[in-house]
Amino acid sequence: MGWFSSLFGLGERKTAISKVEPEGLQPSQSAPTSHHSDSLSLLATDPGHRNEFLRRLVREGVWILALAPDGEFDAESSDQLLGHIRQQAQVLSQNQFGKPYTYSRMGSIVLPIFSRREAANEFIKRLRLTKATAFQCLQVNPTFWSRTTFGVTRLFFNPFSNVQTELTDLELKQIRLIAEQVQHESKPSVEPDGVRTTSK
Repeated sequence: MGWFSSLFGLGERKTAISKVEPEGLQPSQSAPTSHHSDSLSLLATDPGHRNEFLRRLVREGVWILALAPDGEFDAESSDQLLGHIRQQAQVLSQNQFGKPYTYSRMGSIVLPIFSRREAANEFIKRLRLTKATAFQCLQVNPTFWSRTTFGVTRLFFNPFSNVQTELTDLELKQIRLIAEQVQHESKPSVEPDGVRTTSK
C-alpha cells in the first residue's frame, strides 16, 4: 500500500459523494458558517487550552479529505452515477488512496482538517464542483504528523466554521514532537526476560 496509507487509521475510512455544482473545487465563501460544538472544537478557540488542543488533535486523530482515485466524473444519468460509485467503493476496499484535497486561499494552498467526519461532510457541501466527485474521508494517525512535510501549505482546522483556526508553523513543530512522543510510547519494548511488551 506504500507509505501514504500508513498515515491513516484504515478502520475509520469513509467515503462521501457530492453532487454536481458549478465552478470548480473551491469552497463557497458565501455559504452559511458551520457550527461545531464537539469537545475538540471548543478547545480550538480557547487560548488558555491551546496546548491541550494540540495534544488531543494528535492523540484522538483529526480527519482530512482526499479525492478518490478517478474521483471526478461526468454522469448523464443516475444509473451512470450509481455505477461509478460502486466502482469507487471497490477501489476503496483495496485500500487505494487519492490525492489529499486542498484549496487556495489568498494565494496560499490550504489543507483543511476536521474534528469529526461529520464536519468534513459539511465542508463538502460548500464546495463548488463542475462534476460529480467522490471523496475519501480519512482519519489520520500520529504518523501523519511525524512524517509529513507541509512546506508552504497552510492547515486550517474546521474551516468556515465558528471554531475555524489556523495551525501556525510553531504549532506544527510542536505537533510533530507530540506525534513522535506518542509513537515512542506505543513502540514494543523488550523486558529482561525477553518478553515483548508495549510501552504505555
